[in-house]
Amino acid sequence: MVKELNQEKLRKKKEKEKQKDKKRRWKRINARVDRTIYLFAVGICVTACLLEVKCKKEMKIF
Repeated sequence: MVKELNQEKLRKKKEKEKQKDKKRRWKRINARVDRTIYLFAVGICVTACLLEVKCKKEMKIF
């Protein structure tokens, strides 16, 4: 009886650990995705700014 209770406790503890690991894993994945999206957006903004500066310089030449 006591042995069965201990096994049940261990099983529940392992399940909780698995759930925590899943949450941690998804947090890491989401952080990576957020960083990627941010860097992509910054890249687009920088490219747009550079193109705008280039166009202004070309207009001044003529």
